[in-house]
Amino acid sequence: MRRVVYIVSLTVGVFMVTFLAFRAAKVRSQDPPLRSFVATLSETRYKPDGSIFTREDILHAVSRDRSQVDVFRKELPDGRWEYLRKILNVSAGLDVMVEPATGSAVTMPMGKEQLELLTRPALNCGAAVNAPRKTILGYAVVRWSTELPLPDNQSVRTEEWRAPALGCYPLYDRSEMGPKSGPSAYNVREVLFVVEGEPPSAFFEVASDLTERSPSQADFEFERFFPGHHLYLEGGARADRRYYGSRAATPNK
Repeated sequence: MRRVVYIVSLTVGVFMVTFLAFRAAKVRSQDPPLRSFVATLSETRYKPDGSIFTREDILHAVSRDRSQVDVFRKELPDGRWEYLRKILNVSAGLDVMVEPATGSAVTMPMGKEQLELLTRPALNCGAAVNAPRKTILGYAVVRWSTELPLPDNQSVRTEEWRAPALGCYPLYDRSEMGPKSGPSAYNVREVLFVVEGEPPSAFFEVASDLTERSPSQADFEFERFFPGHHLYLEGGARADRRYYGSRAATPNK
């Protein structure tokens, strides 16, 4: 179940934050060119009672063309470790998940809005003009927050402290989903340090010997390797809708 929670939270979280930030940002920044960098961060998932559920370290890199990659060190069901990557390749316009254990690549075209968000961050990082500010790791950051209502009096609540100098990348991020009142499970991402400069190109490379698969196909392959374990909720059925829908909208991909 840990892997199910991971993939779903990553996909939904990235989509929601990207979509909401784009809607909120009508004016784009005219600041100097943004910096390339590599950041190391920790992500801790908490249970509603505040106890730690899981914790992992993540590497996040941004190149000069604003392509991004997250590298996750994941423990496999058999005790081995893999480095799963989530790549947003701006030059190619592709969103790629690389899953080494099954040799799978799940590739989807990125939409115009997502590309614009990556390459042209919002003025003031989408935050209100009078939003709180402070300094984290020597970078000025501004607080951005949102709440997305859900059925049954629940919601997704997100707070980010975004660094304009780093393309509005959040140096601290807390998100929770659950009842609007009362305890909820929540995630905290906190950047530990940042190294400026162009990241290695290998971070963004997709090996030619990987097999392109849809989410459900990758999930089936993972379950074949590790019976009883899955990559995606519902065996990838929901993710498949986006996968095939993006191809219908972009036939040449």
